[in-house]
Amino acid sequence: MSTTSIGPRALAAVAATLATTVALLAALAPPAQAAMIYACVKKRTGAVRIVARTTRCRRGESRQSWNTTGPAGANGANGTNGTNGANGAVAGYTATSEGMELQPEKETVVLTKAIPAGSYLVIAEPAAADLGFGDLASTVGSAMSTAAARGTR
Repeated sequence: MSTTSIGPRALAAVAATLATTVALLAALAPPAQAAMIYACVKKRTGAVRIVARTTRCRRGESRQSWNTTGPAGANGANGTNGTNGANGAVAGYTATSEGMELQPEKETVVLTKAIPAGSYLVIAEPAAADLGFGDLASTVGSAMSTAAARGTR
């Protein structure tokens, strides 16, 4: 009895050829029909043989098929609500003042508002009538800028 040994190069070539053949066959194979299952069932014994869609059953067998997707089940119960997220910007604070009587060259508190400590964006719109005191709107705007720079709230 004689034995033949295959060298490493020949073995690698056989493995590469085999891998290429398997890949080619897999690429050329028709897509699986996962939605339907086909079978041939022996009438006497009930033995089942799973077959391809195009396979003909043998004598004494009956062809059976069924789908893999059953009817939809009932909806599950709703889950519990999650916790609320962190608050973003809040509605804010407002304050208005009307009918103030301002004296020339005298600092007058026009409006105060107590708010908790924190960082705020202050938007003010000063309005003044010219009562002969010079550029009153400029003076009011300058006073507001000074108060903001001192951190007065």
